[in-house]
Amino acid sequence: MAAVNTAVSPLQGAPAAGAKLEVYQREINFATTNLAAGDWFDVFQLEAGDVVISGSVKVILAGTATTDVTVGADAGTTLCTGANLDGTAGTVTPFTNTTGVVLADNIVSVAVDTATAVLGIIQVTAIVLKAGDFSG
Repeated sequence: MAAVNTAVSPLQGAPAAGAKLEVYQREINFATTNLAAGDWFDVFQLEAGDVVISGSVKVILAGTATTDVTVGADAGTTLCTGANLDGTAGTVTPFTNTTGVVLADNIVSVAVDTATAVLGIIQVTAIVLKAGDFSG
């Protein structure tokens, strides 16, 4: 049997995907940002082609209304459902859509499923793969 050289030449330079992930984070205080059921609040503006690959909703201060928070886009794309605004402070609900999502309108938004949420603070975090040149 002939010998096969499987050695790979060492990587030179910086990896092409080095700084292509960005973390977006924003707190929403429902004492000052009241939403009616079904209203969407824009949280992050992304660039065309950016891909949301992960994220979460964290309850910073429990709200006084029993309501679920939905993260996604008002165009029908959902990233996270079932985060309870009245949950225990420190509760983290990860994004349920982890397939990598390109939002049609490039905006990550938040909605609540009941009448006006009163009080409560959440922190929305999104991990985004930036669009653009991946050649390094």
